[in-house]
Amino acid sequence: TYPIGLITLDELEMVGNKWSKSNTSYYLHTGANYWTGSPSGFSDGVAGEFGVYDVGILSNDRVNCNRGVRGVVSLSSDVKLLGSGTYNDVYVVS
Repeated sequence: TYPIGLITLDELEMVGNKWSKSNTSYYLHTGANYWTGSPSGFSDGVAGEFGVYDVGILSNDRVNCNRGVRGVVSLSSDVKLLGSGTYNDVYVVS
């Protein structure tokens, strides 16, 4: 009913994450290792995927590494957002 996707490499780059450079100040930084939904290729029969390290570095690795995932949703243009989107006044979808 309410499908979600995985965050993409492009989305992470747009919010300030950098390839091979630590950045913990962008708003999507969680301090956790997680995969994106962007494949990076195959090597020796093992799939590769782009991901984020806990220190905010974009990287790629074989999918046999243990990491979490970061879900995203797309909102319709009809959705109304309440709040200012700040830490103390988060958006509420109505």
